[in-house]
Amino acid sequence: MNSKDKKKEILDKIFLKEEDTLKELEMLVECSQEHFKIESDSGNIIFNSDNEYTIKEKITFLLISRYFCKEYGIIEDNKLDIGDVSKSLGIPNTTLSKPLGILVKDGIIKKDNNKYSIVHHRIKSFLNTKQER
Repeated sequence: MNSKDKKKEILDKIFLKEEDTLKELEMLVECSQEHFKIESDSGNIIFNSDNEYTIKEKITFLLISRYFCKEYGIIEDNKLDIGDVSKSLGIPNTTLSKPLGILVKDGIIKKDNNKYSIVHHRIKSFLNTKQER
């Protein structure tokens, strides 16, 4: 094996391949199904058990569902403002400010131009904490 091929073989370990990202997506969907479903026409989230989740968890699941909707092609933008979050979850805006701030501070969601979205690489760790319950 020549030097160039050896370098490529070593570097191959750090590059994501399409099959890896699809496998990861499949795992995220399987873990998410335990907690919610998504209406295929509207993209609305339906919790499997509404009462067992904190407001922060509901927000996070909502933003994960929006990520899935964007990947599926139902929506073009997965970002929601506080009013959209309020409407989707049926929770008053005033109750959402603090949990949204904590989620942003913790790096689970991000805020851009007063709109919130899930930090993609944090989905797996969030779902793993929910499985440990």
